[in-house]
Amino acid sequence: MTKRGMLLYGFLAIAMTLPAQVTITASAPKVVEAGEEITLTYTMNAEPSEFRAPNLSAFTILAGPSRSSSSSISIINGRISQSVTITYTYVLQANQEGKYTIDPARITVDGKTYYSNSLTIEVVGSSHASTSTPKPQQPGESSSRQEDNIPDEKVFLKVIVDKTSLYQGECLTATVKFYSQLNVNDLGNLQLPRFNGVYSQEIETPQIRLNRENINGKIYLTGVIKQYYLFFQQSGEIVIEPFSLDAVVALKAGTRPRTPFDDFWGFEPEPVYQWVKKTVKSKPLKISVKPLPAGAPASFKGAVGNYSFKAMLDKNKVKTNEAITLKAIVNGTGNIKLIEPVEPKIPADFEAFDPKTNLTLKGITGNKTFEYVMIPRSAGTFTIPSLEFAYFDPQSRQYKILRSEDFTITVEKGKDDESSKGGVYVASSRNDIKYLGKDILFIKPGPVPAVREGQWFFGSKSFYLTYIFSVLATGIFIVLMRKQIAENANIARQRTRRASRQAKKRLMMAGKYLKQNQKEMFYEEVLKALWGYVSDKFNIPAADLSREKIKDILQNKGISAEDIESLTHLLDVCELARYAPAAAPENLQEIFEQAENVINRYEAQVIKTTS
Repeated sequence: MTKRGMLLYGFLAIAMTLPAQVTITASAPKVVEAGEEITLTYTMNAEPSEFRAPNLSAFTILAGPSRSSSSSISIINGRISQSVTITYTYVLQANQEGKYTIDPARITVDGKTYYSNSLTIEVVGSSHASTSTPKPQQPGESSSRQEDNIPDEKVFLKVIVDKTSLYQGECLTATVKFYSQLNVNDLGNLQLPRFNGVYSQEIETPQIRLNRENINGKIYLTGVIKQYYLFFQQSGEIVIEPFSLDAVVALKAGTRPRTPFDDFWGFEPEPVYQWVKKTVKSKPLKISVKPLPAGAPASFKGAVGNYSFKAMLDKNKVKTNEAITLKAIVNGTGNIKLIEPVEPKIPADFEAFDPKTNLTLKGITGNKTFEYVMIPRSAGTFTIPSLEFAYFDPQSRQYKILRSEDFTITVEKGKDDESSKGGVYVASSRNDIKYLGKDILFIKPGPVPAVREGQWFFGSKSFYLTYIFSVLATGIFIVLMRKQIAENANIARQRTRRASRQAKKRLMMAGKYLKQNQKEMFYEEVLKALWGYVSDKFNIPAADLSREKIKDILQNKGISAEDIESLTHLLDVCELARYAPAAAPENLQEIFEQAENVINRYEAQVIKTTS
């Protein structure tokens, strides 16, 4: 390709990447003092064939319009793009107080007309305080002024709230705002109060930018320092303690010495400013928090705001030992982060795990989802009654109750159904031992033997034979029991000694499944290792291996509460992973290491307590 062709290609590419939307933006200070210079700027992203300013007769035009332009070309992934910025600037002056509206400016680009935004400028009376950029002392010069020389009304901090009276649990928005009539060089060392009895949620705020604002006819530089959502957890008169920060502001220190040129030309000497640090504090703010009305429904758990509620079941026809997920979703605005899980009435034949909570939040609006994983252990048709969510609506000042539908679940027998064996099933979580396949024992039918009157058993031959036989049987029983106790002691001792070795063998097998990525077999072996270790090490029968039972036994054996919690948490995770693979953690290696650490810590504690 020739050089001319390359240039033509480049210009064509640039032409194709001109802005799809032409914009023009007007900007100027919102508040100025009478007689102060005003800089009015119009910025556009395309070269106009015509620029027409609005009527500016309400102002004195000191300069303008002055035009400036800039452009840039960038190449990203072979794509050439160009950006153009054109600026028209006016310097104005308003001598009369009041509010002035500047109508939109107009430009023409490629035959189309575009308009800017309009502006409103408020002009207030002139004051001696200056918010223009001062000329500070030269570096190295020290300030002789103290912060006491700066009146509090010129520089202060204020907490602004959207309400001063509200219900317990209702949201209050608090804004910490800085005000200064003096030019500001730096803000720092922000000190926050303790929100006692208040749940605080910080609102993300942009970097501090000071803007002009008219406060009672005076111009202040203002900026938002912090913003919070506050939820008061107790009723009564609550005080928001002061915030504080250090502000470095420009304080007039005098004027520069007069020179002969000042006298000759009639100039007034320029003022000299010094940077002074002043610590400003907001005033304590009293908030009246009303208690919630009496008569709260039984399902109310402190939710305050405006909410919707729904519940859903992922499937209503399963087999025994298959996991079911029930979701309860709360959506709305209020203290949603503090909402506690709803409590479904799960059938006794279901094993339930602690709910998993997911929160999506923007400000104080969002949704909170509670997922309940349940595993049916016996066949049949079961009903989960309607879920109920209650909240207090501060707008209507009433409690409201939202309900879901009832859920009917059909459970068929699976291949591993324990109930079909007619034996004892020991729940691995919160359920008590259940006897399946048994019912009421009937009274034995048949005649009742009668004894002839006058025939006494005491003192008869049968009495003495029975007595002798009982003594002999008791002696034999005692001998056999002592022998059995000795044998059991030996067996228990052997089980205790081999507990760690057997657990490590099972963990080695789990490690093989880990390398083969056989998740179900991995979790099964880890469960066998943990349950088997506890059973063997502490001589607990397999039928008694429930969480409540082992917690009591481990506490009596001197195992720390932290290690007991680690074991039960690990058992929950593995059992949830077996029956609900979708909710299983992805990092199998971490589960494997946790199991090894639990067994090693238990071994160390048992050795320490026995030595």
